[in-house]
Amino acid sequence: MKKVNALVKRTTAVIMSAAIAMGVILTPAFSKEAHAADTNITMGSALEIPNNSFVEGSVDYNDPSGGFRWYKFTNANNCDSVAVVTVTASTNNPECAVFNSLGGSDGKSTYAWPCATFHVGMKAGETKYLKVSNGEWKGAWTASVSISPEEANTFETAKKYKSGKRINGKLNYLDDIDIYKIKAKKTGVMKIAITNNENHYAVEYTVYNKSKVAKKNGDVLKAKTANTKMKVKKGQYVYVEIKRKNVAFDTDLGTYSIKTKIK
Repeated sequence: MKKVNALVKRTTAVIMSAAIAMGVILTPAFSKEAHAADTNITMGSALEIPNNSFVEGSVDYNDPSGGFRWYKFTNANNCDSVAVVTVTASTNNPECAVFNSLGGSDGKSTYAWPCATFHVGMKAGETKYLKVSNGEWKGAWTASVSISPEEANTFETAKKYKSGKRINGKLNYLDDIDIYKIKAKKTGVMKIAITNNENHYAVEYTVYNKSKVAKKNGDVLKAKTANTKMKVKKGQYVYVEIKRKNVAFDTDLGTYSIKTKIK
C-alpha cells in the first residue's frame, strides 16, 4: 500500500506541473484551495502563490469587496527572472492584471476566458501582484505562477555568434531586452536584417560598434523587416540590441530573427 501511495503522489505531481505549464483548467482533485479567498481583497492582504504552484479563487454575486481578489508572488532567485502567470477561468470571464509593489501596471488588463497568460520580468527578490476581478457576477478561476531565471541581457553576457549565422530570438516579457555579439568573419560591410515576426507591435533595434557606441537605430514594424549596415574588420565585434517598441501594448511574447552578411 505504501508503494501505491507513493506512486499516486508522484503521478499527481507530474499532472500538476504539466497543467501549470499549459495553463489548462485544473480539476478539484489536483487543486489547492485558496482558503483566504474572503480576505485577500486588497493589495495589502494579497494571498501568496508559491513558485510552481497554484490556487483557486472565486467570488459570489454582489461580492461586498466589489469582486476583487489579490495574489502576490516573489522572485526567490538571486538574478533577474521571468514569471509566467496564468489565470484559467472555470466560471464566467474574470478580468486580471499584474502590478508592481507601487501599484503600477505591468501591462494591460485582460480577460481570462478560457485563460490569460502574463510574462512578467522580475528583479531578484522582487514581489509582484495579480489582481482578479469579476464585478457583481459570480466567478471562479485557477491562478498559477512559474518563475525561472532570465538570461542576463548586457554587453558582457551577450550571446556570441559569427556573421552569416541566423539568430532567432524571443522577447519574454514587456520590458525584456536581448543583446547579441556578432563576430565579423571578414573585412567589409556587414548587412544586418532584423525581421519582426509579430503582428501586434513594433520592435526597436540598436546596432553598436566594438566600443559599444550606438551607431544605428530604428524600428521594425509588425511583420516587417528592417535593414541596416556597418563597416567592419575581420574579427571585429558588432552588438545588436532588440527590445519591444510599444512597451505597454499587450502581454504577448515577441519573436524575431536577425540575419547578417558581409560583402
